[in-house]
Amino acid sequence: MKHSLRLAFFLLWSILLAGCRLTRHVPENDYLYDGNRFSTTDSIDTGVLRDAEKKVLAKQNARFIGIPYKLIIYNTLHKPGKTKDGWLQKLGEPPVLLSQIDTLAMMMRLRQQLFAAGYFKSELHAAPEKTEKKAQIHYTIRPGKRYRLGQVVYPPDSAGILHEIRAAADSSLLKPGDFLRLDVLARERERINEHLKNEGYFLFNPEQLAFRADTLDGYRNDLHLFLKNTSAPNTLKTWKIGRIVVHNNDPVTGDSTSHGIRLGEKSDTKNALPKAAGYRSALYRNALLLKEGDLYSKQKHYLSIQRLLNLETFQFVKFSFTQHPGDSANLLTTHLYVTPTKRYRMKFEVSAGAKGNNYLGSKLSSSLLNSNVFGGAEKLQLQIQGGGDVQFGGNRLGANSFNFGGNLSLALPRLLPRFHIDGGLNPTLPETKISISTNYIKVPKLFSVVLTGLSLDYLFRSNRKAEHNLTPLDVGTFKLRSASPLFDSALVLVPTLRQTFRSQLLVGSAYRLWVNAPFAPGYWFQGGGGIKVKASGNLLGLVLQNKPGPDGGKQLAGLPIAQFIKMEGELRGYVKANASNTLALRTLLGVGVAYGNSSSLPYTEQFFIGGSNSLRAFRAGTLGPGSYHSTEKVLSNIEYGDFKIEMNAEWRHSVSSTVKLATFVEAGNVWLRRKDPAKPGADLSYFLSELAVGTGLGLRLDFSLLVLRFDLGIPLRKPWYEKGNRWVIDEFALTSRTWRRQNLVLNIGVGYPF
Repeated sequence: MKHSLRLAFFLLWSILLAGCRLTRHVPENDYLYDGNRFSTTDSIDTGVLRDAEKKVLAKQNARFIGIPYKLIIYNTLHKPGKTKDGWLQKLGEPPVLLSQIDTLAMMMRLRQQLFAAGYFKSELHAAPEKTEKKAQIHYTIRPGKRYRLGQVVYPPDSAGILHEIRAAADSSLLKPGDFLRLDVLARERERINEHLKNEGYFLFNPEQLAFRADTLDGYRNDLHLFLKNTSAPNTLKTWKIGRIVVHNNDPVTGDSTSHGIRLGEKSDTKNALPKAAGYRSALYRNALLLKEGDLYSKQKHYLSIQRLLNLETFQFVKFSFTQHPGDSANLLTTHLYVTPTKRYRMKFEVSAGAKGNNYLGSKLSSSLLNSNVFGGAEKLQLQIQGGGDVQFGGNRLGANSFNFGGNLSLALPRLLPRFHIDGGLNPTLPETKISISTNYIKVPKLFSVVLTGLSLDYLFRSNRKAEHNLTPLDVGTFKLRSASPLFDSALVLVPTLRQTFRSQLLVGSAYRLWVNAPFAPGYWFQGGGGIKVKASGNLLGLVLQNKPGPDGGKQLAGLPIAQFIKMEGELRGYVKANASNTLALRTLLGVGVAYGNSSSLPYTEQFFIGGSNSLRAFRAGTLGPGSYHSTEKVLSNIEYGDFKIEMNAEWRHSVSSTVKLATFVEAGNVWLRRKDPAKPGADLSYFLSELAVGTGLGLRLDFSLLVLRFDLGIPLRKPWYEKGNRWVIDEFALTSRTWRRQNLVLNIGVGYPF
């Protein structure tokens, strides 16, 4: 503990020393710009000033928890006279100088910001305040009274566009009594424009709307919304979709159908289209939300583009609208231009990275895809993959593993047998997917298993936020192909391990629901969550009879039927503090109940905890169950449970577009449903007192298409310690090699943990 305190004191002293030398590269007769200071003669909304600092006022050197880390990096690594810095030096930034700040321009921007927020008669004064080699800009503000909104007066109710504008008033952003803000007025115009565009007003423009203010008293205004007299007549009419013509560009030759194919014509068949772009018209009719004779809708227009692109068989999609000849009916001839991808595509992937269970893993996969099997964007994919996990630290048996397998899947962009699900307006088509798979896993000196699977999945959305995955048929086998004498002895000693690893047949179904609410403009919170339910052996168990003998029970094809119900739930939340900082939260709950033919969940259905996407302060498969902690090397990497609780909180800070930092705190554990004499303390008796807790720091390198993640975890609470001594903060010894080897866990991964 003393060594840790000394190290912490040394780091703190280094930061303070660096802070004292922040001005080392500030030129003579200049000052380091140290931000702004505000003083007001009247009350003012501090949020307006914060927005002004973010959007219009000059920014000081970037800071993290108050420390100008980029300036410290620059001061430490920059060498005067050197014309080109290395990549490490580029992480820093030179000092922002007072001489670079145009105070008059800042005052004008701040006044405009105050005016836009409803302070229409503000007065400002600005002057630098200098102390040694640093300076702040002191703004003295006399904001005056802030104006509020009275009533919103819409044009008289009548037919046509004015009627539609009044019909959209219930969802108006303008509320009587609210402060009068110019940005809200602009958003209100755009909201009305979007509503009109979705009601057929194809040529309307938000610039045709204007507000006129009437002063009721000194600081309260009524707003009159009106259409400008310069509006062209065509922009005030509704337009309908006329003929829909599809133009296919050959991805190989670049040739296009000269006249296009009109949907609904007799010539509209697969054979009528170019051979390299042979898509049946049914695909377009299902994908397009714009229908002939319907009013134009901007929302349906853009969703139709997304639906076609999400099929992953088109590389380019574009609509063009022209007025129909003799436009008295206000018809739009709709031209759809599509460029398909190459029909056959092969992809190779190689990945490697350290995992949270002290593994150095690698994976090699190759896949062949036919993106248009039957002319309706059906995807047939064959994938072969292999890889291995090799331990690079620790001395745990079973840390190395190797696997090889394959998967063949057919995905159809419709539901078969055909039935209708009202998915509302969403960017994807429903999908039917049939998959078969096999996988061989070998853990040297312990065991090898073979997994096979067959599944039928229906994937669809009930709305834009809710995704459903219904698996009415999910068949799989788990076969223990070989076991070493050491692992055999463990199977004899631990009944739950023996049940978990027995060869068995899984026949059942599953359902998954995920609801996601993305960040909306002006909102600071994004939430999401979902549930998953899986069952095996329920219906089959009612039909099959128990076999006689010690190895009896319900069997099919010589394999015992696994009977269980498994439920999982997850909640996620993302709180955006500002453009650079986000708090990410996650809670996971899981429970599995084996019954009838099974006394324990199969190994592939058990809950594990720890690792790079879980509790990062603990290696995967080494935590729990409960307060149990194995001292046997054969068991130390394969601990599991029937119950799981996990909670994660992570603060994410963006240093630049590429470099991200994070700090996290996590808690959780797994437990067994039944008591196991071989694992004392593993059952769910005192789960709150048996939660493991860890923390750590993270570095992420975001290359847009790829995010490399490095997380260093440290345990704070070890549930296998004696009660009263499970918090291990006082054991911190960063200078001890033994402590670091036993407690510091490096996780290297791709993508964010959640």
